[in-house]
Amino acid sequence: MFGKDSTKGGIEFQFRTLRANGARQREAFENGIDPQTLNIGAMNGKCENFPITSFQDFII
Repeated sequence: MFGKDSTKGGIEFQFRTLRANGARQREAFENGIDPQTLNIGAMNGKCENFPITSFQDFII
């Protein structure tokens, strides 16, 4: 999946931002804040390939 020359540290680095963003979303949710307002990974608030409405059923 990652290639035979990948190191544990290199793979962990790839997931560091993903884990941090997940923690931010979880913290926001626990504090009554809509995680969508964090604009994580958003480019000008839009994602052309996956409009936010398509994620509603997925994340709930």
